Amino acid sequence: MGTVLAHEFTHGFDDEGRTYDESGDDKDWWSDVALNSVETFDEDIADNGGVSLSYRAYKRLNAKKEKLKDLEEYTDEQLFFIGYANSFCRSETVEFTEHTIKADEHSPPKYRVNVPLSNMKEFADAFQCREGSNMNPRREKCKIW
Repeated sequence: MGTVLAHEFTHGFDDEGRTYDESGDDKDWWSDVALNSVETFDEDIADNGGVSLSYRAYKRLNAKKEKLKDLEEYTDEQLFFIGYANSFCRSETVEFTEHTIKADEHSPPKYRVNVPLSNMKEFADAFQCREGSNMNPRREKCKIW
């Protein structure tokens, strides 16, 4: 739930939210930047910010809970990321996926999980992803927050 709330909060700072200032007035507060965006740009920013912000909130709570049955092998950090990924888990037909790509402002679920997580050092650390691997492709990460 934290990732969903943080996702929506992050929209206030994306390419659409930038058109309103802190008072809600119609005023573009971004500096002039040439963006090469696609239809999913604002949602991708929100996904990246959502998982990052909610992870930071989760770590602040530091709520050490009893391990879940049959999941004792995972750390609390790993369970956070597994929970995030699970929120996008679904089975889709090829036709539905193709329709979604054409008609939905969100990226397909696979990318809503893999792209933000592969951009988080905390994820790479939690799962010990080797630098240069698919889920830890580069040392420098895109940090919005």
